[in-house]
Amino acid sequence: MKRRRSPRDFQAEIESHIELEADRLRADGLPPDQARAAARRTFGNRTIAEERFYEAGRWMPWENLVRDLRFAFRMLAKDARFSGLAVLGLALGIGVSTAIFAIINAAFQAEAGGVVDSASLVGIARVIDHRPNGLSYPEYRYFREQATSFRDISARSGRERFILAPWKPGTEAEEVQCRFASANFLSAAGLHPALGRSFTRQEEQGADVVVLDFRYWKKRFAGNPAVLGSTLMLNAHAFTVAGVADARWGANDVTDFYLPLGQAHAEKPDDRWLTVEAWMRPGVALPQARAEVDVLAAAAGGTFVLTPGAINPQKRREILVVIYAITVAVSMILLIACSNLANLLLARAVMRSREIGVRLSLVASRARLVAQLLTESMLLAIAGGVLGLAVSNWLARVLLALANAGPGLAFDIRPDPRVVLYGLLLSLAAGLSFGLPPALAATRASVRNALQGDSAAAQKRGPRNLLVIVPLAVSLMLLLGAGVEVRNVQKMYFNGPAFDASHLIGAGFRLHMQGYDEARTIAFEERLRERMAAMPGVASLAMTTSMPLSNGYGWFRMEADRMQLSADYSIVSPDYFATIGAAMMRGRGFTQEDRSGTAAVALVNEELVRRYWPGEDAIGRRIRLQGGSWFEIVGIAPDLEDASQRFSSVRPTVYIPLAQGRLFRGATPPEPQLLIRTSGDPAALKAALRQEVHAADPSLLVDIDTIEEMLEARVGPLKTISMLLSALGGLALVMASAGIYAILAHAVSCRTREIGIRSALGATHGEILLVVVRQTAVSIAWGIAGGLAAAVVLTRIFAHSMEKFGELDAVTCVAVSLLLAAVALAASWLPARKALRVDPAQALRWE
Repeated sequence: MKRRRSPRDFQAEIESHIELEADRLRADGLPPDQARAAARRTFGNRTIAEERFYEAGRWMPWENLVRDLRFAFRMLAKDARFSGLAVLGLALGIGVSTAIFAIINAAFQAEAGGVVDSASLVGIARVIDHRPNGLSYPEYRYFREQATSFRDISARSGRERFILAPWKPGTEAEEVQCRFASANFLSAAGLHPALGRSFTRQEEQGADVVVLDFRYWKKRFAGNPAVLGSTLMLNAHAFTVAGVADARWGANDVTDFYLPLGQAHAEKPDDRWLTVEAWMRPGVALPQARAEVDVLAAAAGGTFVLTPGAINPQKRREILVVIYAITVAVSMILLIACSNLANLLLARAVMRSREIGVRLSLVASRARLVAQLLTESMLLAIAGGVLGLAVSNWLARVLLALANAGPGLAFDIRPDPRVVLYGLLLSLAAGLSFGLPPALAATRASVRNALQGDSAAAQKRGPRNLLVIVPLAVSLMLLLGAGVEVRNVQKMYFNGPAFDASHLIGAGFRLHMQGYDEARTIAFEERLRERMAAMPGVASLAMTTSMPLSNGYGWFRMEADRMQLSADYSIVSPDYFATIGAAMMRGRGFTQEDRSGTAAVALVNEELVRRYWPGEDAIGRRIRLQGGSWFEIVGIAPDLEDASQRFSSVRPTVYIPLAQGRLFRGATPPEPQLLIRTSGDPAALKAALRQEVHAADPSLLVDIDTIEEMLEARVGPLKTISMLLSALGGLALVMASAGIYAILAHAVSCRTREIGIRSALGATHGEILLVVVRQTAVSIAWGIAGGLAAAVVLTRIFAHSMEKFGELDAVTCVAVSLLLAAVALAASWLPARKALRVDPAQALRWE
C-alpha cells in the first residue's frame, strides 16, 4: 500500500528541486547567492504549491466549513450584544410561527380522529342547495346495505349535551358531551376498545349501553376497570358501561360518551344529523366508488358526494382560510425580524469593509467571502431556531388557553417530528433570507473602495431605505388588522344588544333531562319563581324558552296568510319584554289574559316584518308553525340587536305567550328558563338562586349566567383574534421601531464627518435635524403607503373567503397610520439628537 506523502516530505522535495536548479546555475558560473535566488524565482510561489498540495489531500468543502465555523464563532462571540439580540429576535419570530404550525398540525390530526387506515377513507354527504350536508339514519342504512365498493361504513352524530347524574356518593351532577355512533365506529377505523367491547349490531338499534371515551375514563374514573358493567344515569336514563374506546380515537375531540344510534333515531328519523365515513375496498379507486354512489343516489332520489379524507369541503375551505390568515400574520413578525437582522448585518459589513478589502486584495474569492459571511448568519438562524423550538410548545399552549379552545377541541400539543422539521427548515430559510443579501452586497465593492471604507455606507443606503419601508408596511398591516377586529368587538359590545343587558340573569335547569315530568317541572318552576320574586334585589322576572341574543328556539318553516316563511320562535311570559327593558314598536304586548282558552295571539319582531311584509302592516295577520294552531299577530316587538351592524345576528322571530305554547307546537313546548333583572349585584343573586335550587333538589345541575356573560362568550372568539392581532401588531411596532433606531444610529455614525463639516460651516441645529430625519421621514411615508395598499388587498381577499371578516374604515386607517408615524419618528429622534452633539473639531479628525 502506497504511503501518502507528508507535508514535511513535500517541503523536502521542494528544497531538493531548488537545490538542483541552484547547482546547475552555479555550474554555469553564477555566484552561490545569486544562483539560489534565481532558482527560487524559477520554481515560483512556494506557498501556493504548498497550499495546492494541502488541498489535494483533503476534502476542502469540509475544511472550509470547519474554518468558517471557527471564525464565525469568534466573530459572534466578539460582539456578544449583537449576537444575543439577533438570536432573541429570531427566536421570537420562529417560536411564534412554529407554535402556530404546531396548533395547525394538531388540528389536522384531530380531523383524522385516530383513523389507522386513512388512505382509503372517504366521507359520504348529501348535497342540498349546493352545500354538503349530513345523512339521515335511513340514508346511512341504505348505503351501508347497498354499497359494494366499501369494506365498511360507519356513522356518528355531532356532540350533544347530556347530564350525568351523581354516580357515587360525594359526586355532583355534571354536563357531559355525548355522540351517537354506529356499532362499528371503532372497528371501521382499524381500532379496538381499550377495555371491554363496543356495541353489537343489535344494540345499535337502541340498547341502553354506553362506551366511555378513553380520556374521560382516565379523568373521571381514574382508569378503574371496575367501571365495566356499572350503571350510569345519563339524562335520567340508565345505561350500562360496555367498554372504553381506544386511546387513539378522537384524540383531540372532547367527547365523553358514545351511545348507540338507535337511541336518537326515534326522535329525528328524517333529520340529516349523521356524519358518514366509508373505507374503500382494496383495489377500488375513487372514481369507481363515486360511480356506484351516483347510481345509488339516483335510486334514492338525491345527490350525494364523496369527499376524500372524510373532511367536509366547506369545512376544509374555512379551515384553510383561517390557516392562511394566521400564517400571514405570524409570518409578518418573522419578516420584520429578518429585515432588522439584514439591516444590522449590512451595518456590520460596512464596519468590516476594510477586513473584506484586505481579503479581496489577497486574492480571496468572492464565493469564499460570501460563504464565510453566510456561515455567521446561519449560526444565528440555527441558534434562534433552537431557542424558538424550545419555547414554541409553551407558546402554543398559551395561545390555546387564550383562545379557550374547548369545549369540542382539546388539541394535544406535544413535540412532533413535523413541528421540529418545520422549525428547522424555517430557521434555515430565515438565515438565507437575512444573510445572503448583505453578504452579496458586502463583497460587491471594489478592492480600492473597500480598503478606503468611505463609500460603503453610500452603497448600502438603498437597501437600508428598503429595510425601513418593509418593516413599517408590515407593522401597519398587522396594526390595521388588530384595529379592525378591536372595532368589531366594540360594535358587538356597544351596538349588539338593543336593550340594557346589565343586571340580567338567565337560569336554565333542563329538568326534563334530569328525570322531571311535565307536572313536576311546572310545580318546581312556579315554586322557584314565587320564592325568587320575593327575594330582595329582584326587580322583575320572566319565563322564556330561549334567552335574549340566542336566536330563539331554532330555525323553522312557518305558514302565514298564503305564504311560507322561515323564522325562529320563542315562548315567553307576559312580563318578558318589560324584564329585558324593551317596549313594543307597534300594537300591544302579551297580558295575563293571553292564556289557554282565549284567542291565540303572537308577536313578531321588526326583522320579520322587513323581510316578509316590507312596507305593510303585519298586525292582524295570522301565522302558525306547521301542524299547530293559527295565531293572530297583535304587536311588533323590537329587534334585540342592531340589525344595521355587520356582526349582528338578527333573524325573523315569532313570540308566543307562555300559556299558549302548546297550541303553537301542537305538543309539549320546550322547557322555560328563568330571566331575572336585579337591582343589585347580579353575582350575589346568582349564588342565592343556586342555593334555592339545591335546597329543593341537591342533585340538580343548574346553568346560571348573566346576559353579559353570555354576550362575552359570544364575543370571545373575535375578542381572542383581536387580542392576538393586537399583540402581534404591538410586537411588530416595537421591532420595526428598534430597526429604525438601529438604521438611523448607524447612518449618523457613518455621516459623522459630514455632519461635523456642516456644523463647522454654520449649519443650524434645525438644518442638521432636517438632514438626518428627512430620508427617514420619506421612508416612513413610503412604508405607510405600502402598508395601506397591502392591507386593502388582503382585506378584500379575506372578506371574500371569511364570513363577517372585518372591513377597513377611514377612522381605523388614519388612527393607526398616525400612531405608526409617531412611533417611527420617536425612534428616529434619539439618533437625531446624537447628530446635534457632534463636535466639529473631532468630526474633522475622524479619519
